[in-house]
Amino acid sequence: MAERDWEEREGDEFGGELPSHPFELDLNRLFGNANPEDMARGAEDESRAPRKLFEKEVHIVGVYEQRAHDGTVAYFVMVRDNRDRNLRIYIGQHEAYSISMAMEGRPVSRPLTHDLLKIVVERLGWHVDRIIIDDEYNGIYYAKLGLVSPSNGQAQEVDCRPSDALAIAVRSASPIYVAEAVLEAEGRTEQEL
Repeated sequence: MAERDWEEREGDEFGGELPSHPFELDLNRLFGNANPEDMARGAEDESRAPRKLFEKEVHIVGVYEQRAHDGTVAYFVMVRDNRDRNLRIYIGQHEAYSISMAMEGRPVSRPLTHDLLKIVVERLGWHVDRIIIDDEYNGIYYAKLGLVSPSNGQAQEVDCRPSDALAIAVRSASPIYVAEAVLEAEGRTEQEL
């Protein structure tokens, strides 16, 4: 797992095993009641050399709402690669709204946070080259925002939540990639869903 710019709070992002029924949530999994054996293992060693990600380009299928029998609501973005492997990335309600607005091309009277970030990046002379969802650990996905300076070709990667990366990718029409290891472990075909 790559170096992180902040401490991740348990339960910020949702992921992992799909519910047994499409509209049933595994609340223990969603809210961080992880397997004690996984927790005892600790975090992956971040001092090792970067690994090859063999990333695959994906596209956003849509933003969805999932309701449990008790009325609890979760939101997720479904991404799909060219082999029809789907990956559900659970996100917050505000991020779901932000991504949906951008995908539908709905105008806003004032910039939302993701619009503002895109504007700041561009005014500083950079552009969003790509985003990559590069890791998953204990049900939490990790992403990077790839920035490039057109003036000198300098590249920079910034750690971010996948939900923010996806919201920015939609606004900047940037390609979205997922590490092959994440797709292999978490990806499901349409028949499996």
